[in-house]
Amino acid sequence: MWDLTTQNVVATFEAHKNEINGLSFSENGVYFASSSFKDNVVNLWDLRKSQTFKKIELPENFEIRSLKFDHSGTFLGIAGSSTIIYNMKTWSILAEFDENTDIVTDIKF
Repeated sequence: MWDLTTQNVVATFEAHKNEINGLSFSENGVYFASSSFKDNVVNLWDLRKSQTFKKIELPENFEIRSLKFDHSGTFLGIAGSSTIIYNMKTWSILAEFDENTDIVTDIKF
């Protein structure tokens, strides 16, 4: 993570085994989520501590393409071979939409 004013690295986040294909910041700026297409993992990070606090492992064939927090920071949507909406307070799946005929490439709230 870079400070744009000083153009210096202020934090480094390492948890994925493969390249990252998605990032989403929570509206309050405290959390962010990162995803890796190749290892089908979403890591949730606490920016105050610069560490992960939750790891979501998806099925091998999920093919994560996008992830996004909703404006309230209550939900996290993950798009790929299906679309999953997680409730961030309970870490349970609120909904899963899997009637798509192809990969879902983006998600918006």
